[in-house]
Amino acid sequence: MCVISFIIPFFNGGKYISECLDTLYNQNISESDFEVIVVDDCSTDGQALETLRAVMEKHSNIRLLRNEMNLRVGSSRNHGFSEARGEYIWFIDQDDKIQYGCLKGLLETMRKNDLDLITFDYLDFDDTGRAQPHRLVTHDTDVMKGLDYAYTICNTQIWENQWDTNVWHQIYKRAFLLENNISFTEVSYYDDMIVNLKSLIYAKRMQSVSQPYYHYRFNVQSVINTEVGVGGRTLFDGTVNASVVLLDFAKEIEEVDAHFSGLFMEAVPYRANSFARSLLRISHEQQGKFYEQAELHPDVVDKVKPYLSRFNKALIEHPWIAHAMRPLGRCYRKLAVVLS
Repeated sequence: MCVISFIIPFFNGGKYISECLDTLYNQNISESDFEVIVVDDCSTDGQALETLRAVMEKHSNIRLLRNEMNLRVGSSRNHGFSEARGEYIWFIDQDDKIQYGCLKGLLETMRKNDLDLITFDYLDFDDTGRAQPHRLVTHDTDVMKGLDYAYTICNTQIWENQWDTNVWHQIYKRAFLLENNISFTEVSYYDDMIVNLKSLIYAKRMQSVSQPYYHYRFNVQSVINTEVGVGGRTLFDGTVNASVVLLDFAKEIEEVDAHFSGLFMEAVPYRANSFARSLLRISHEQQGKFYEQAELHPDVVDKVKPYLSRFNKALIEHPWIAHAMRPLGRCYRKLAVVLS
């Protein structure tokens, strides 16, 4: 029986994948008890794939899946999850590591306490090998409901504050994710945040431990450091698309918890209206990519329009306004602030 599935989105990650996989295979459970699912998101670096295949030749419990088109991290994780056979799921990033010999104890705790999820702390490290504790993001607790954790441990501050919203320092019960229809968005912005927040709100039995079992690499070439917030497509993702993600999430949990529903509903107008200043300072080409995304996703634009200011509504409906304002120099940024 497969006890746990590791799911790793992979894109040109040859530099770090061997180190990452080495930590998965230096655990205190049998290889027959776990599987490693690597999802290749249309890598363009043949050498990276060769590095991955060289590691795969040593182990029979690795499966390589391939996306037909570049879908980015969230959808790649969904692809891997759809093929997973493990009772438990751990989402790992290709350039990170887990602590040697930590798995047996974590799985025993999950089984013994019948947990929907267990969350733990993590270390930050860089390419020099230096590691340092991250700010404490977890606490040692008994078994409790997720909402009880949110109110008592997090003091209701669960949005990138007392509750760290990265998915990789949690292990989830696969049946729990399926039963609650919890999956990643196809939007690169907030793709894992919603999974972690839904899990917290819906978990009937969870536990938190303060040990740093995950090791997060600060990688200047990672998606979060190179893509988010840069260019027209990612600007659309990080503002218009992201606001709809928040809106849908707020509505979904309205009957579960009114406080948290209201918290995320309040964030929708801010996120929805945050594209103007960036849109007015990027190049004509990148502006075109932003409006291309708007044309491809009219349903998303329609959802967000009620939350837009008059200026931003006009800006997203009429591309010529952005083009016309761009040559005005620095004043258009100040104007955008006022009109937003």
